[in-house]
Amino acid sequence: MAYFNPARPIVLRCEASYNEGLSAGLFQQTPTGTQPVHYISRTMTDTEKRYSQTEKEALSIKWAKNRFSIYLLGAPKFKIITAHKPLIPMFNKTTIKLPPRIEKWVMDMQDVDFELIYEPGKDEADPLDFLSRHPLPEKNNDETEKIIKVIIANEHAVVLERLQEETLKDQQLQKLKQRILKGDWEQNKKDDDISPFYYMKQELYVAEGLIFRLNQIVIPSKLQQRVIRAAHSMGHLGMTKTKQVLREKYWFPTMNSMVEKIIGQCYECQVATKQRKQEPLKMTVIPEKPWEVVSIDFGGPYPDGHYNLVAIDKRTRYPMVESLRTITGKQTIEKLRKIFSIHGTPSQVESDNGPPFNSGEYSAFAMEQGFKHHRVTPRHPRAN
Repeated sequence: MAYFNPARPIVLRCEASYNEGLSAGLFQQTPTGTQPVHYISRTMTDTEKRYSQTEKEALSIKWAKNRFSIYLLGAPKFKIITAHKPLIPMFNKTTIKLPPRIEKWVMDMQDVDFELIYEPGKDEADPLDFLSRHPLPEKNNDETEKIIKVIIANEHAVVLERLQEETLKDQQLQKLKQRILKGDWEQNKKDDDISPFYYMKQELYVAEGLIFRLNQIVIPSKLQQRVIRAAHSMGHLGMTKTKQVLREKYWFPTMNSMVEKIIGQCYECQVATKQRKQEPLKMTVIPEKPWEVVSIDFGGPYPDGHYNLVAIDKRTRYPMVESLRTITGKQTIEKLRKIFSIHGTPSQVESDNGPPFNSGEYSAFAMEQGFKHHRVTPRHPRAN
């Protein structure tokens, strides 16, 4: 052991055992190598033992910082070493989204200047490993549970009791609880019960007999429809508003689709809501003769800036294409004259409602050539 020297670099190492305690060691770089200055350990509370392994390792860092604050506050930037690699982005990146419990601990670290570094765990001869498995019988009040109390403060005792009871009976949530506590996600990620939760595993934790995702309670399957109907019945809210109400406190994997299904089947909503159904497209009548009805439209602009005027016979689907630089009414008429000079003038020409086809010049051209100009329904280009 060495005396603490403020002029020497500081290294803090933290450990958390699976189900026993926390340990930490304060080290300093000396001319003879890295020397320990202070070792600490404590037993985890019953609540802390139910944390996931990631939360336990994060707790050890926050706890060690507070215990060693007399050395660390105001010190130059120092290193914190952990054997739990998932913590690196949580503590080193400020933009990552964190579970509320870990987020609180990360914020608690803002009064010191540090960098979290990953190093693989050492063997059982390591003093920190021994201390975490044989901690001192010290227990502190679990301040982190204040977050959980805030989340459930507005819930009636009967509702909470029912949620806890159904969570205990729900086989999927009980399997999920084991994954959260043991951290063995990779071995079980293909399990049908676990796969819906795999990609938000860092946001899940267990407390008060419930499973939480960030600040939302994960609802057991037996209560999911009941919770949705209760939220919707607060004035027969629409789908978007119902989802907003639910997301304030609750979550489960298929919540969005279940909300849409239940509200879509609500009789009162169907009676009170005006139905806006789009009329189906009618079948196009195929002309009896070739070149009797012709559809025209523009393609482009293309990379070199030109456009194509495309004319298609509605019976044979035979196309005619003419290139033009601009799509003015005058140029359009010139190209149509050329096309009609080859195959003759059709009885009817169909187009959309674009400016070249709405001009007085084009109407005069139609009267001159003797064809009927038919415009398709506005905003329905598929009809052409």
